[in-house]
Amino acid sequence: MPRQPMKSRLRGRRSGAVVVELMIALPILVIALFAIIEFGLWMSGKQRLEMAARIAAEAASKSASIERLSSLDGTEIKTKIYRYLENGGIPTENVQVALMHNVGNESIVVDPPDGTLIGMDLSEPPQVDCEYVRVVVSIPTNDITPNLLELFLLDVSGLTTTHSKTYRYELGLTPCDNDD
Repeated sequence: MPRQPMKSRLRGRRSGAVVVELMIALPILVIALFAIIEFGLWMSGKQRLEMAARIAAEAASKSASIERLSSLDGTEIKTKIYRYLENGGIPTENVQVALMHNVGNESIVVDPPDGTLIGMDLSEPPQVDCEYVRVVVSIPTNDITPNLLELFLLDVSGLTTTHSKTYRYELGLTPCDNDD
């Protein structure tokens, strides 16, 4: 009988240690869980942004309106981007799209007209040896993630996610150096 009180005392000390360990580990586990969720949602949104830029750049590279107008018709390209992003659940009100090309031996930034885009400098064209079409899509990061880590002072609201895609202009008359 004298041993039972000793067991109950040890059990009480042990459960107190478990509570202390849980109080230390739980916040770390919650932060890790939120970080995993936020990173997964960000990667999913970034992949959608990449695919939207790819679809738009491919459509622009096959567009015959470049040679006639010496600029891209941005409405058609933007519609393709917005439709793809909306189907993926990404809001499009803050999406910025830049369309660039060098068809006709001059580099033109069609949209935005001032040549600035959140998260990217458009003043320097890509280094390619043939006619190209470039589409840049940019969106604030908090539009593609719920910003779960804001509770722990790890805020992503000032960040921007941007993706650029450059395609060779398919209807171009200037052959590329690497074409045979």
